[in-house]
Amino acid sequence: MHDYGIDFVVYDWYWNKGNYEDNGHALQAYLAAKNKNLLKFSLLWDNASTATLNETQFTSMVKSWITTCFSQPQFLKVNGMPLVYIFSISNLHEDAKSLV
Repeated sequence: MHDYGIDFVVYDWYWNKGNYEDNGHALQAYLAAKNKNLLKFSLLWDNASTATLNETQFTSMVKSWITTCFSQPQFLKVNGMPLVYIFSISNLHEDAKSLV
């Protein structure tokens, strides 16, 4: 991608209720690439296609982001904080109600 002028990519990210990342092939290939340092990345959490998360599932999902992605120097940060895009703010709002 870098050879074609792309310096940033956002990977669609799905969380399976079985507590694992689903459809992460492109992200895994990027993380294994020898030249990944040439390209910043971020995640787009596709929360539109799943049912409401419970607190345990949400915590597992965020821990996965922290260990797999946020620790990567190439992960895009704004003011020092990791940037994650969220597909559906209304779904996030509804999910958050069940987490309190």
